[in-house]
Amino acid sequence: MDDKVELYVLGKKYQGFTDLTLDISMQAISKKFELTLTDNWTHNGKEWFFAPERACELKINDKTLIKGFIDDVVPSLKSNTIVITGRDKTGDLVDCSVPSDKNEYREVTLLKLCEILCLPFSIMVTDNLNNNEIFKVFKTQPGEKIFKALERAAKVRGALLVSDFDGNLVIEKKSVKKAHSFLKEGVNIYDGTATYSAKERFSIYTALGQQAGNDDLSPDDIANLKETATDEGISRYRPLTILAEKTTNKAELKKRVEWEAIKRAADSSKISIQTQGWTQENGDLWNINELIRVESPFLGLDIDLLITEIKFTYADSLTTFTLKRKDAFEPKPTITKESKVEVWKELE
Repeated sequence: MDDKVELYVLGKKYQGFTDLTLDISMQAISKKFELTLTDNWTHNGKEWFFAPERACELKINDKTLIKGFIDDVVPSLKSNTIVITGRDKTGDLVDCSVPSDKNEYREVTLLKLCEILCLPFSIMVTDNLNNNEIFKVFKTQPGEKIFKALERAAKVRGALLVSDFDGNLVIEKKSVKKAHSFLKEGVNIYDGTATYSAKERFSIYTALGQQAGNDDLSPDDIANLKETATDEGISRYRPLTILAEKTTNKAELKKRVEWEAIKRAADSSKISIQTQGWTQENGDLWNINELIRVESPFLGLDIDLLITEIKFTYADSLTTFTLKRKDAFEPKPTITKESKVEVWKELE
């Protein structure tokens, strides 16, 4: 294993770990790690530097991948090892509840809402979507986790919420950037599996909602909003009705139902591929939210796919990719037959 792994805690640098697992995902806002080391750093029974809640920074090949906090420290007497787990700063958004003294936010954009709820945690927000649509009223639920509330708002805008390498929040959309390298059976694919399913896909999606009243709308217009989206990749009649998570309007409801259709279609194909090493041919670490060419006759793939999740493992020097259709996370009115992943067929 040639990759250099360093953990910084209280300004001190630590190396020589026996194992490392690092998870980065487009569907889990917070990056997380698990490190295993021998009991050489406990200073003969004195206080561990690796105490829960301490700020930490994980670097691989001098590049910061996680800046956050230690969650758990698990010493084992028999194996004489310590297992350390941690996440980046956005882990607090996953764990912590929205303010109990305020549950309504008026006339805010998605960016402004994120900034308000992230401010107490010293988490900065970057908006790569640049959507300036206003929520007239956005309501949170008592005890609701901050990330769940922000995720609800992001769904309405067709946005993704991810973290950057400094542990700050990024409002993102699906990237069109291509990875430098490719994955090819017989060349650099170590192992791979694929599952193609239609159980969670439906031929027609109907979204129901209500909008705020005003003098220009009839009671029926207020109470009976309905929008639909179709998936032409499902040949038999399979309807699904969903309810809007909040007071909405026709444009927002349309985006919500389109998001449901495209996300379910993207999630129906589960592809996992492993390759040796953590870096591409140009020396860059593999990264999520990039398109990569995958050629595997056995898995029925000859197509560009989106890297949605990466797991780095140190002991065996493997990178495990979770891959989805290249239009995953991108709402559009109709999912055509040509956009689904099919076995043994080039689909572009």
